[in-house]
Amino acid sequence: MQWKIIHALMQGKDNCVVMATGYGKSLCYQFPAVYSGGVAVVVSPLISLMQDQVLALKACNIQACFLGSAQKNREVCADMLAGVYRIIYVTPEYVDAGFDVLTTLNNRVGISLFAVDEAHCVSQWGHDFRTTYRRLGSLRKHFPKIPILAVTATATHRVRQDICASLGLRSPEVTITSFDRPNLYLEVKPKIKDILADILPLMTKGPNGKYSTDGSTIIYCPTKKTTDDITLALRGVGINCEKYHAGMTPEQRKKSHETFVCDKVSQRYFNVELIKRSHTTVLVCCIYVTRKVSYYRE
Repeated sequence: MQWKIIHALMQGKDNCVVMATGYGKSLCYQFPAVYSGGVAVVVSPLISLMQDQVLALKACNIQACFLGSAQKNREVCADMLAGVYRIIYVTPEYVDAGFDVLTTLNNRVGISLFAVDEAHCVSQWGHDFRTTYRRLGSLRKHFPKIPILAVTATATHRVRQDICASLGLRSPEVTITSFDRPNLYLEVKPKIKDILADILPLMTKGPNGKYSTDGSTIIYCPTKKTTDDITLALRGVGINCEKYHAGMTPEQRKKSHETFVCDKVSQRYFNVELIKRSHTTVLVCCIYVTRKVSYYRE
């Protein structure tokens, strides 16, 4: 499946890919850049996601970096323009304000492709809407000869059409995989008002009376306040956990993120996505009828 997409990209063709989590979307944009010696510029919405990808690539001896609107690291920018990195992750806000830098990068090193991750954010019919995603169509205007890959885990037919139109994709190759995940066990329980009454029955109570889970756990929360409340409640009964949301400072989010990735805590409660190989439990504490697609993603 990936080779079909990779081959099309290396032939200069645009692609729209809807591929379930775990099917290997990232390989589709990582391979062409490493193979050709060029650069893949990947647009991603979250710093935590970019940090995870960069750490994984560096572990494979592939040079990568990430740049957001808040990043001011001149050394990273200098290395980028010197051709040190094969994969460069950027936020949509960085693209929106940084076409001059991207043009210089293309002239000096050569951009193999642009990949728009979480491409459902591009669509006016999609969810998790961000205005800068809607303006990513400017990539086509500034770099008409560079192929664009749009990838997401969920997109209806209407959303796929809007993604292709918004990004200015030219006769794109469209790839859609199965969404069946036979390795996942799904269960729905009625929600109780009390936080601990909802969550503690899903954990294991040890002989010392303390609660724990078998491996890493993520709880998706609809708001920052809910995230804070759940974190406080669980810490109150001795559960080692961290939070992660947009109301925290960059330093706080980085510390929380690194603590979780390095397994210094066994649970983490936040309202954004993160890649980690050892998840055993994912809890979604609120399900809304109007957020069915977002619930599926979680």
